[in-house]
This record gives sequence, C-alpha cells and structure tokens, in this order.
Amino acid sequence: MSGRSTTIIIPNYNGARHLSALWNSLAAQTRTPERVVLVDNGSTDSSTEHLPAFVELLALGHNHGFAAAVNRGIEAARSDYVAILNNDVVLDAEWLKNLEGALTSDEYHFACPLLISAHAVDLIDGAFDLLTRSGCAARALHNQHLDHPLANQPRTIHFPPMTAALFRRSVFDAVGPLNEMFGSYYEDVEWGLRAAVAGFAGRFVPEARATHIGSATLGAWSSHATYLISRNQLLLVASHYPDKLLRAWWWPILLGNLLYLLISLRHGQVLAALRGKTTALRRWGSIRRERNRTLEPLEAGGCTGKASLEREIVMQSEQAWLAAARYSDPGTFWKLYFHLCPVSEPPATETHPLP
Repeated sequence: MSGRSTTIIIPNYNGARHLSALWNSLAAQTRTPERVVLVDNGSTDSSTEHLPAFVELLALGHNHGFAAAVNRGIEAARSDYVAILNNDVVLDAEWLKNLEGALTSDEYHFACPLLISAHAVDLIDGAFDLLTRSGCAARALHNQHLDHPLANQPRTIHFPPMTAALFRRSVFDAVGPLNEMFGSYYEDVEWGLRAAVAGFAGRFVPEARATHIGSATLGAWSSHATYLISRNQLLLVASHYPDKLLRAWWWPILLGNLLYLLISLRHGQVLAALRGKTTALRRWGSIRRERNRTLEPLEAGGCTGKASLEREIVMQSEQAWLAAARYSDPGTFWKLYFHLCPVSEPPATETHPLP
C-alpha cells in the first residue's frame, strides 16, 4: 500500500463554515494523501480564503453543480486513487488508511466508510446507497443506532455515496464520469448503476469512519434540493430502464414517485417536487431516444445483455433494502412502498448485501 497515492477532491459551494474542521481532520490523517484539491463552484463566502498550505484550489467561476465539480477534480488527478468528500464531513484519523486498505484486493474498485451523524453522536448518518424499482434510492442504516447489528459488518456494495468515499482512479476511465445532467443528488447512484453493470464492485468498510452534517450546501428539504431529488429520480429511470422494465415496473415507479410527492407535501415543498417531476417528464422523450439509439438493437426494447444486468442489480438492491426491516423500522415511506409493491426477500448472504 505504501506505493499507492490518493488525491482528495472536495466540491464546494459556500461551505466556509465547515471547512476548517475538515482541514483539521485531513491534517490528522495517519495516511497522508498526495494532494488535496478544493473544487470551488464560485463561492461568494470566504471558502477560498486562507486555505492551508496543503490544499490546492481549482476555481470553476460559478456553480456548475456537484457532478461537474467532481468531474473537474478527477480530470486533474493523476494518482492511483481519488477520494471524494463533501465539505461538511470530519474524518477519523485512520479514515484514509482503512479505505486504502480495502482496495488492496483487486476485487474492489471503491470503498466507503460508516458515516456518523453530526447531530447525534450515537446515530448513523448512513453507510451505502440502495436503489429500488421506483427509481428512488435510500441510504442504508440512516438514523439507526451505532449498535445496529449490521453497522460493523463489512460487505460488498454497488452504490457508494460520494460523501467520503475512495475510488480507484482507473474505474472512472472505464465507467465514465458523473452524469452532469443530474447536477447534485442521485449523480452517485446513477454512476453506481453504470459501474455495477460494467462489473465493478466496492466495499463497505465500517472501521473507516467520518462524521457528516448532511445537506449543508442546499439545506434539507430546501426547495432547490427537493426539486433536484424529485427530478433526478425520474431522470435515472429514463436514462437506464429498458422499455420492457418500464412496462413491468410501471406500478413501483408510479408509486415511489407519488410517495415522494406526498412526503414533500408534509415538508411544505410539494410545488418544488412537482416542478422536478415536470422537468423530468419534459425531457423524457429525448433521453429515451438517446438511450435507445446507443443500445444494441436487441436491447432497445428488451431485457438482454446490459438491460438484464440492470434488472438484476436493481432487484438485488431492493431485496437488500427490504431485508433491513428484519432489524429496524424502515419508515412510513418504505413501509407503504413494500406493502403495495411486494418483492421476495433473499437470504442474508455476502452476494446480497444487506443495509
């Protein structure tokens, strides 16, 4: 591992109030990264002032969104590994050492830590993401206690949250960059689906830990965040699901998106959520035409090849999310979803990673 190098990439927009704690935690790492790059999306606060000597600034001029900032950072990296950090995380001292250790095996191409909530030190912010047939994703172990029976179990994953995760630099050459159409939110889930279809897998490393505030840039249930999440749920479906799956999964897709509208109503953001769905539907036709144009003829309307892999990956992910109900309360949204869209539950094995 001593010959490996890591570039830390930190997309940032007006995150000055969080950065000093992040700089301190990076300086305290037992494994020193080769470079630390702050990719700034045109911040108007003091984010880019008085940076530590070990931090490089890559200024983009204005806010291009999270996905574009990550992509520009990856393009600038020449290291073996790249780590992608939110600006509102604080890292345990052995965070990087433990994640790099997980990638010594050729079996894994990315690794993510256990994220602790900054609002309650005994609660988990999340571990890894899981995607359902609806196009809606969930963060495994979110709001569960640290003594949750699955919190300390390493396992294979497909959807790494780009909150404090480490990647082989080469995997982006193979899979491609983040889809900048998504901007912020779900851009990592969409990338994870592409990576899984291409045959790449990652590792959840619970001994690697970081504390996460969450939604620090746009705010939890802000109108803009709600708009982006609502829009990108449908953009993911439009970009990936073959015609046959759209017909087979029409009810989970419709239900999941309706439930998101209902939960946004409870948070006073239903208009923003409706705008998101409307924007996605307006772009639906052009996205589907482009998707089908780039597929092999046999895949355009069916479930062969790449499309069948997408189906298998999504089903395994949804089954894993359902299996979590054996250990904890999944919440009203997911209770309703799985009650109205039942799916068989697989055994708890390494092949089917449970949240």
